[in-house]
Amino acid sequence: MTPPATTSASGKINLWDRLEIVIGDGPEAGRYITRLEDFGQGILVIGAPEFVGGTDLIRNGAPCRVIFTRDDAVYRFDSQIAVIARREKRIYLLRAPEAIQRVQRRQFVRLDLRRPLTVTVLGQPGSPSLPPHAVHRTVSLNLSGGGMLIEAPFELRPGARLLADVEFFPAIGIPTPVAAVVRRVDRPAAGGLAGIEFVRADYLAQVFTADELGRLPESARQFSRSMQNKLVNYVFQEQVKLRQKGLL
Repeated sequence: MTPPATTSASGKINLWDRLEIVIGDGPEAGRYITRLEDFGQGILVIGAPEFVGGTDLIRNGAPCRVIFTRDDAVYRFDSQIAVIARREKRIYLLRAPEAIQRVQRRQFVRLDLRRPLTVTVLGQPGSPSLPPHAVHRTVSLNLSGGGMLIEAPFELRPGARLLADVEFFPAIGIPTPVAAVVRRVDRPAAGGLAGIEFVRADYLAQVFTADELGRLPESARQFSRSMQNKLVNYVFQEQVKLRQKGLL
């Protein structure tokens, strides 16, 4: 079935899109992550939602807000969740949206956050002359559940494999350093910027060489989906605080 019409071409919902489901309002709102598995007549079939945080739980018939991201913005729509109990498993459905709203650019994804960190370069493409394990002190400019934008007034190239020792991560229950890979590099006049993506434990072998894998610390292997969900929840709660203060 063709996805429902939306307000913007970039706001269309596609199969396997990552969806955030929010039940209730305020800091107690229940937050879940899932993926779109199929379209039906007036419904969206989703995978079993994974709990992120909050106290308002998913229940059959609960109204909810559904959030998904595109490169240009974050989109959301109002829906209602249905939980159908089958002998072998539960099936989760969302009411298809009547309208999809484009919200402030990536409002729920990135948090402006200036925090110190140390990056260790384990390897990067086309740079055999770089010293192995070059270590740099730097700061973040923003944070998302997937990675950071950092100041990089030193040589980094897309595809570089890093360890990112983020100083405040232990305070939110995330072991550090975590593994990361450089996805983009910008070179403004006043030094460089790099967008880095944190690499979850189940993807390490797809990013790092066998030699690099053998030298990764245990903390990098502990950055699981549940750890990433902690980070997503931290960003969400910090943005709730900023909105309550009228700063966002």
